[in-house]
Amino acid sequence: MAHFLCPPPWLTHFIHGRYDTGSTATGAIMAYRAARADNFDGTDYSLHSIIGAARSDACKPMATLGAIDGVPQSSYWGTSDGLEDTGVYKYFSRTIPADSAVAKAAAELMKSQGHTIVGIAHVDDPYGGSWKDAFVKYCR
Repeated sequence: MAHFLCPPPWLTHFIHGRYDTGSTATGAIMAYRAARADNFDGTDYSLHSIIGAARSDACKPMATLGAIDGVPQSSYWGTSDGLEDTGVYKYFSRTIPADSAVAKAAAELMKSQGHTIVGIAHVDDPYGGSWKDAFVKYCR
């Protein structure tokens, strides 16, 4: 469990539950449902917001459910550009830039250094592929 040594003054009622998403879509759905079902202090508890999930693959279903239920979500690691769709993920926010912003910065750095041939080593998954595509787009 997470603990605060000295909670900030705006945090009047913090109930900390941890729900492992396993960084998967299914795990995120199960974690979200568990958080919605928990009654931490025996009162009429309702979930006000969620911090997480980490990976974009877990953020997307959690953000979809949050949009349906009106529960804001703030991810510290969900970087997919797809999460920018406010029509689908209207209660989603993040504390880290989207993949395309990082790829654009990397492309601008390579250009500013005069590099004209750049190899890209990436994971062969939606994250790696979209980052590569964005990098190539901004190199042109």
